[in-house]
Amino acid sequence: MSLFRSLYKIQFFIRLAFLVGCSNPTLDANDGRGVIPETGTLYESGERILLPDGGLSFTIPDGYLGEGDRNAFVIGKKNVDGLVIVRALEAERSAVEAEMKGQVQIEDVLLTPKGSLHQSDDVSTMEYGTSGKVSGLGIIKVVHGSHGFTGLAVGLATQANYADFKSATEQVVDSMTLEAPIEENSSSSTVDWKTELSGYSFVYYESGDGYTIEMRYRFCSDSTAYYKDYELYTDFGGDLDEFHGNWEILNASGNRVDLRMTWQTDNWDEQIELVDGKFFIDGSKWFREPAGC
Repeated sequence: MSLFRSLYKIQFFIRLAFLVGCSNPTLDANDGRGVIPETGTLYESGERILLPDGGLSFTIPDGYLGEGDRNAFVIGKKNVDGLVIVRALEAERSAVEAEMKGQVQIEDVLLTPKGSLHQSDDVSTMEYGTSGKVSGLGIIKVVHGSHGFTGLAVGLATQANYADFKSATEQVVDSMTLEAPIEENSSSSTVDWKTELSGYSFVYYESGDGYTIEMRYRFCSDSTAYYKDYELYTDFGGDLDEFHGNWEILNASGNRVDLRMTWQTDNWDEQIELVDGKFFIDGSKWFREPAGC
């Protein structure tokens, strides 16, 4: 499984329209570490952003806007073809650098290395040529922290805009701090996760100007699993991914559970949270419904 697969829910260019959504400038929160972003809210340059699960905070560069959730954030400019994706990953430095040296697939964009990996004391950098939905150039910069997490910034742009977005990526990395992840208040009661998951589907739906996304997990009581990711873009057409396999609980603690899905050709882990009766996967709210299995 690629470490960079966790970025797959970020929608390139579609999210970066930034033509709808509210601007919401706020003061630094969480003892100055930054604001925890909320889906659908637009944040302005100079805003300090905190992704709490990885303890990662950073500042939006001057002239840029951003949108995201508690796990991932996208930075861009209105009507300009380019973006910077920011995320915290729990991974060893050697594993991250090994993947950076090869081709990296992020959603519908293929990054092919140009040159060699540059390493400093706590930052690894690689530049790429890109093809697919973003045709041009790219850069991945990773800050290695001391709490088991790394701060990841991926800059992608057309050749004409690459210099600006490379600079923005470097500014984001220069502003990064990695501290201990924030443990937010949650229910102390024990959740029977086997009961909460078995026989249910979890559905995520999103639509906007020119795109529709539907994702679905199905967890059956016999431990079989199904996953669907359907994305429809006005300009690019539709794309459907489906996986069949099995699921198992790796770890359950309070209102969080870590799952492993084993598919025919791939596998990945996912964390689900139950907060005030609502289910969250990767920081986004999913709806639960009976699966009939």
